[in-house]
Amino acid sequence: MNEGSQRSVLQPEARIAIVSGSFRSGYSYQENIWAERLTARGCSVRVFCTELGHEGEVTSEGYSLKSIPVRGSRHRNLFYERAVGDEVAAFNPELILWFGPPQLFGRSLLGRSDSAPIIVFMGQNRRMQAFDWTAPGLTLRERAKAGAYRLIRGPAIAAACREASLVVANTEETPGIIQLYLPEADAQIMEKVRCFPLGYDPIAFGYDPERRARAREARQLTDETILVLISSRFVPEKAKAVNHLLDGALGALSASPHMQLAILGLGEDPLSAAVRRRCDDHPDVQRIHLFPFGDRETLSDHLHAADLALFAQPSISCQEALGAGCYGVFADDGSMDWLLATSEDGALYKTGDEAALSDAILHGISHLMGSNALLLRRGRADRAHRLNYDAIIDQIIESASNCGR
Repeated sequence: MNEGSQRSVLQPEARIAIVSGSFRSGYSYQENIWAERLTARGCSVRVFCTELGHEGEVTSEGYSLKSIPVRGSRHRNLFYERAVGDEVAAFNPELILWFGPPQLFGRSLLGRSDSAPIIVFMGQNRRMQAFDWTAPGLTLRERAKAGAYRLIRGPAIAAACREASLVVANTEETPGIIQLYLPEADAQIMEKVRCFPLGYDPIAFGYDPERRARAREARQLTDETILVLISSRFVPEKAKAVNHLLDGALGALSASPHMQLAILGLGEDPLSAAVRRRCDDHPDVQRIHLFPFGDRETLSDHLHAADLALFAQPSISCQEALGAGCYGVFADDGSMDWLLATSEDGALYKTGDEAALSDAILHGISHLMGSNALLLRRGRADRAHRLNYDAIIDQIIESASNCGR
């Protein structure tokens, strides 16, 4: 990308195409927030997606949607298409943001002489699956899954990285995973790979002490109460992580009379039903609060009410929780530790160790109690401000410009 492209992107009415097979209206996914924040800056943004029923619709945030016909599997986030390249070219963007080349949605962008500069976003990490099928210690199923990923998605990853102006890696281990799919002759491509966190929407999730006071009052939480929060999608592939977090949280709940537990995102699925049964059977069920999936504003209220947030694997909600000033307790597998600026912002627990997780929660509760709790929260939120999308957008655009020089 040249300097002229960099300047035009940040000017009003710049045309920006966002390509994402897994885009969902109303969610806090990366592509949603990029679309919103760039539109707020005056850019003309169109999202090319698979979401049906939104053909030509202009969202309430001001960007437009273009649905592309696909074959494939939404369950596996695998979309075969032939029209994205032509549809994006007809929009005539000055920049293309391509979220998730492993989905194959957007592969028809490649090899076109009329393509605008492309920034590619990828976030593979060890909490998703095994990626190196030759790694020792894998089960036959894990080895087969890694091999299939390499066979089906690897060529698209390599081709997208080859043509991109910048490759954004959303965890510190993502570059090493990307490199697995690059031929030795393409080793120089890694010079275009840069690590940036997923980020959070500063409008919805930036710390607001008045919002915290209202949210705590609505939940009848006293100053002595430490609210611990688990937020997740309750889908089968997250069952192991959800159950592990619940094991640790319920253990801590039994040990601390100051703790209450909130679980967000429950639905009518089997995993949600199992979680409800476990909570109903707990001796301290009156200190457990269960909530369905909510919109962004509802989630922000929950995060402002909470004091401590638990995460076993990377998600945008990690950054949202930190932005709202929560103390984060994260797994120590290397996928989230870079989000904690100091030991005041959270703690890591040994992955897969229920007792270690409970101990980390109890240590956090002790840390969060006291007369200086609000001051500490303000400090955490201030340090997390580096993770907000406005800052990350500026850094990524500048980095893309530098890679093109």
